[in-house]
Amino acid sequence: MPLPQQLQRIGQPEFSPDRRLLAYRAPESGPGEVYVVDFPDFTHLRQVSRGSGFDPQWRPGSTELFFLSDDGRALMSARQKTGSPDFEAPTKVFDLPPSIDPGRPGWPPFYSVSPDGDRFLMLQNSEDLSPGVQAAKANAMLIENWSEEFQERK
Repeated sequence: MPLPQQLQRIGQPEFSPDRRLLAYRAPESGPGEVYVVDFPDFTHLRQVSRGSGFDPQWRPGSTELFFLSDDGRALMSARQKTGSPDFEAPTKVFDLPPSIDPGRPGWPPFYSVSPDGDRFLMLQNSEDLSPGVQAAKANAMLIENWSEEFQERK
């Protein structure tokens, strides 16, 4: 299904957990803002961010929407009002530590939200020169053909 003409310039689209809402970033007027529209009808357009925002992510199983502030240094949250299609005014959840690089609008998401909305998985720079912060050491291991290894152990 093609997007309506007015949504042709959107970025960072994100479906709500129930697939009835679509959050996205768009430069409707001035700097990019985070918007939500009903899906698949594309009705009830509402602006969620105030003063710009990007990288919307839904809390799993919820109508709470997280996004980054305009400068990318604060994680914001907005909840859908009970019994209404509108959203409450966004609130700051926390400031991002200096070691976190949020990227820029249009970049792939760098964070993920836990189902309870209390924890966030974020990419951290591998080297941080901030006082009191030790550089992270690589700790990822890639195992190829792991299923074949289990087959051989049977």
